[in-house]
Amino acid sequence: MSIFKNRQNPLEIVLIVVVFLSFVFYNTVYPQPGFLRKISLETVAILEMIINKPIVAAREAWRHYIYLVGLESENRKLRELNARLLAELIRYREGYREGQRLKELLGLKEKLAYRTVAARVIGRNPSLLFKMVIINRGESDGVTIGSPVVTTTGVLGRVTEVSWNNARVLLIIDENSNISVRLEESRVEALLQGASSGCSLKYVPKTVGVKEGEVVLTSGIGGVFPNGLPVGVVRRVDKKEAGLFQKIEVTPYVDPLKVEEVLVLSSQEKKEK
Repeated sequence: MSIFKNRQNPLEIVLIVVVFLSFVFYNTVYPQPGFLRKISLETVAILEMIINKPIVAAREAWRHYIYLVGLESENRKLRELNARLLAELIRYREGYREGQRLKELLGLKEKLAYRTVAARVIGRNPSLLFKMVIINRGESDGVTIGSPVVTTTGVLGRVTEVSWNNARVLLIIDENSNISVRLEESRVEALLQGASSGCSLKYVPKTVGVKEGEVVLTSGIGGVFPNGLPVGVVRRVDKKEAGLFQKIEVTPYVDPLKVEEVLVLSSQEKKEK
């Protein structure tokens, strides 16, 4: 350590020890106080200080080292405890949020006049050709092909494939998806089709006044989706393109990347009263 770097050579140390022992011998032989004894006492004190200084410094350095080791161990334990508490807090927070979502889903289930099955999204199709999700409910739960799938914010899609315990849901943003809808204010009916940027409305004449921000609802025509379910909101209206119909872009209410729990309308039958 640094306290031992500037050590004297062995000869000097031997000389200091010899002088020290000489003064000790003198003090022992001549115990009466006197001038030489006083000098000897002063010299012995100085020599003891010189000899003890590195020993004291080494002892303090060792104590400081032991303190730092203990402090590091304590800090490590505190970091581990903090990580465990943070993980537990995150689990409680996720549980609370899930409980809130399920509560909202239950509220929607009570409002719908159809038999429903609650399901969880367990897979997402990353393919650019088909935009789908997989849910953990199937034939054994009453899910059938064509069953509408909704969330607390709006329509997600419809079931296109079913196994015993799982089902595949075609999202409304897929280009193969077509839903009969109605504009809330203008009351005009149209066909909602999936598009690369969300959805678009087909077959809306240019003579119809459609405003940006207008709500789009299911019309109930076709028998797949019940009437009046929220689908999305008009994002953009363009009447400048050639043709009889205007180009209308729609932003869906449901973000398929954030959906975790859904309701499947397993039957168009009314719930028993």
